[in-house]
Amino acid sequence: MKTRVLGIGKNQEGDTMNLHHLIYFKTTAELEHFTKASEKLNVTQPNLSHAIRDLEGELGVHLFERQGRSVKLTRYGELYLEYVNRALRALNEGKEKLDEYVHPDRGTVHLSYLSSLNQYVPWLNMKFYSSTERIATRFEASQSPTTLIEEGILNGTFDLGISSIIDRADIDSYYLGNHKTVLVVSDKHPWAERGEVDFEELESQPFVTYTMQCGIRHYIDGMFREKGITPQIVSEVLYDNLILGIVASNFGVSLIPEPLGYRFPKVKVLQIAGGLPGRNIYLVWSKRRYMSPATEVFRDFIIQSDLSLERYLQAEIM
Repeated sequence: MKTRVLGIGKNQEGDTMNLHHLIYFKTTAELEHFTKASEKLNVTQPNLSHAIRDLEGELGVHLFERQGRSVKLTRYGELYLEYVNRALRALNEGKEKLDEYVHPDRGTVHLSYLSSLNQYVPWLNMKFYSSTERIATRFEASQSPTTLIEEGILNGTFDLGISSIIDRADIDSYYLGNHKTVLVVSDKHPWAERGEVDFEELESQPFVTYTMQCGIRHYIDGMFREKGITPQIVSEVLYDNLILGIVASNFGVSLIPEPLGYRFPKVKVLQIAGGLPGRNIYLVWSKRRYMSPATEVFRDFIIQSDLSLERYLQAEIM
């Protein structure tokens, strides 16, 4: 069975069915008159008649019965009109949706970020709305580990990411700041009342950490290797809140980015003696994929306003 696709199939005269054929057909069907339809469409009547004949030739059926200057749909025309109306509505809805997505004032920004930044990102959105008054801009935000942010930026699922460094020639970045690393323990843990812990003491503790999908896992593993320590890993998860829930149950201890602006119930935040290097955080985007005007406006706002992690922490303290 041969399948024809709109804009590809040709009739016997070699003319191709196109969107104009469908619009001409719909208008003529509604007005039931070639002259009135040609006037409304701003085309000559011969051109309109030719287009309808082309469409009928393409479909292999008569769509209209001529009754003097007026026309009536045949039963084939009535059936086909239902599908034409449905198709034109879908095309109009698609155009409206595209306009909504790419308009600089009312477009949609697809953003993914590390779960440790789940207070920082809403602050960025709030600053954008309050400073630009572009309240029609929509944000579709999700939390993802570094590997999925990288994948989403490259395949177009995400317009922007906020992540640790992604070393790819086709991904650009802007430095947002350094996120401090801390130790978290249950408030029932023997260390709970201590202010700091020596890194070497972690060797004796059940350790909760991230999966290998998370960039921070490789960073933490590197610190253990540097100290010559093999941690007793009891659980590996994707997100900070899952780690905090496990730690709260006193099942183990963990190294995580310092919680921003909140404290998890039944969890104590401790320092590692001598300090630990934090993770550098970046705003990332593809160098090669199309960036919608709304996304570009939001990205440039963050950069030009210098909305760094440090700025956010200062705002929280104040």
